[in-house]
Amino acid sequence: MRVWCALSGHGFGHLVQTASVLNRLSQSFPDLTLHISGRFPQDLVHRWVRHPFTLDASPQDIGLIQKDPLDADLRATHAAYRQFHDRWEPQERDYRAALTRWKPDLVLGNIPYLPLSAAASLRIPTVAMSSLSWDLVLMNYFSLSDPQVRDWWEQIRVSYARVDLAIQVTPGQLGDAFQKTVECLPLVDPVPPCRKELRSRLNVPDDQPIVLLSMGGIPLEGVSWPELEKESRACWLVPGQGRLGKNVIGFDGISDWPFQRIAASVDALVGKLGYNTAVQAVASGVPLLYTRRIGFPDEPHLAAWLQKYHRAREISRAVYDSGTWFPELEALWAMPRPKPPRLGGAEKVVEHIVELLH
Repeated sequence: MRVWCALSGHGFGHLVQTASVLNRLSQSFPDLTLHISGRFPQDLVHRWVRHPFTLDASPQDIGLIQKDPLDADLRATHAAYRQFHDRWEPQERDYRAALTRWKPDLVLGNIPYLPLSAAASLRIPTVAMSSLSWDLVLMNYFSLSDPQVRDWWEQIRVSYARVDLAIQVTPGQLGDAFQKTVECLPLVDPVPPCRKELRSRLNVPDDQPIVLLSMGGIPLEGVSWPELEKESRACWLVPGQGRLGKNVIGFDGISDWPFQRIAASVDALVGKLGYNTAVQAVASGVPLLYTRRIGFPDEPHLAAWLQKYHRAREISRAVYDSGTWFPELEALWAMPRPKPPRLGGAEKVVEHIVELLH
């Protein structure tokens, strides 16, 4: 089996969702030949995808241009969409040529629309898979009364409508652009926690909780580090190298530990409400304190799912920006532990793929 996998490069969530499926697919098809297209460093993809692959690290779509993990740069995003769609025909022609040379049996997209459209025009089987779709994101951040935005939105939906099968990952929302949609359980490859080893590595006493700040792979701005430094009741793990304050440590310095192993081994996570952060927190049983971006269509579904199945607590943007998180964390730790949900949707996704190809 030859699979061309095209990934949106907005954060790490699209990669992490899809890696769970690719790893399961490689178990069913050990001779799988895999090509990944997406704006990711090679070493990052290797952390998640266990099967050999080739990588084209060029961007597959626009998504949103971010000022920081929580704020989109709408002016830059609008300009990028205009440039992208002004060159739609030559870009799609080039993509068709690349697919024709490579000869995939399947194009799996999460969830860039141009690669899916190019594959469909060549009658290559296509599967779109995600917890969100870019037509919904676009209409949440821009007005469809703008003729340019309307044209882009319609192009996205026409591209999605050509897909053979869409898989809506729980929790999430794909919208109605797709002709055939099925749902799957949350996609995650659980990582065993190593809490004692992490405490020993960081020399943190047993009575001091370790709290990890994670914003889904988007560069971090705006957090009040002085507030974290003053809060000695916790050890704060944040992006960066070495000890950044008395109680603040840069997790980039733990270079021999994959990030997902660190995230599974702490006492709480603080981050934006994103798919990977939420599902990984649930899978590892780590309580989650989160703030919203406002505008992403999967956020209400993620929030409702967390409320039902996990110790999770929402904080306002003002509280997030202030860095005064410890009182909120105390309330989070005091919450009862609900019964966890069923996870592991990758096996069913692979069944859908096999059924489509046969």
